[in-house]
Amino acid sequence: MSSTGMTYFHMECRYLDSDGAVFGEVPTALDIAIFSGVKRIVALDAFPLAHHPHRTEMRAGLVARGRRFFCRRTVGTSQTAVVRGMRSFH
Repeated sequence: MSSTGMTYFHMECRYLDSDGAVFGEVPTALDIAIFSGVKRIVALDAFPLAHHPHRTEMRAGLVARGRRFFCRRTVGTSQTAVVRGMRSFH
């Protein structure tokens, strides 16, 4: 329950981002407000990818986008980037 008395489901999340100098995880939070009755899971502001009606295409698109982001970050530099134990040398 929030300080305003609103009840919600709170999720602490992380995503990868870069400010041009630092590449790493950024914390964020998502909330789903209480509602009455029943809602389809895909109608919520956030839901597991496993429940997405086009999960295969969505995952492929997200992976491709992440790779492009990561490559733009490291192309033309002599740095080594490490993300969750995976190493990429560019």
